[in-house]
Amino acid sequence: MGRKNNPEIAEFILTKGSLANSVESNAETYSFMLDTIEKLMTTNNVSSRKICISGYTEDMAALLAFFFKLYHFNKSNLYSVGENLEFEPDLVPVNMR
Repeated sequence: MGRKNNPEIAEFILTKGSLANSVESNAETYSFMLDTIEKLMTTNNVSSRKICISGYTEDMAALLAFFFKLYHFNKSNLYSVGENLEFEPDLVPVNMR
């Protein structure tokens, strides 16, 4: 087993196109993440072709989990079943039973 490296901050740097060239630019997940990053930059009045997001491992895991959850929530199909406020199992769409 090799010697363990203990830097204060671990950096993982991607070279330009190292991953972007390997995914379809029209893939739904890629488009969602690119749009999310662009919105984050626009909201903060930042314009750059390069970004760096850093933090403690737990915070980074939480951020990535949030993006993952947000993506799946945005893919959810929400149905209106009328104005009845009581649960009616017969009104649940067939594909959700």
